[in-house]
Amino acid sequence: MRLSVWQQFSSKHSGFFWVVGHFKTIKQAREAYGELRAMLQEIDRWHQEHPAESRAAQ
Repeated sequence: MRLSVWQQFSSKHSGFFWVVGHFKTIKQAREAYGELRAMLQEIDRWHQEHPAESRAAQ
């Protein structure tokens, strides 16, 4: 399974995103959900641990 995550800037007031995927089985969809959730939690953890760098990246 390959997951790709990227950031795109369209405007400062966009506050949501969509995740689209096609999976052959529910099990594969759940595995992808688990991996994506772990990735996003790690990103959130980094932002909380590095507030100055996080603000500079905005």
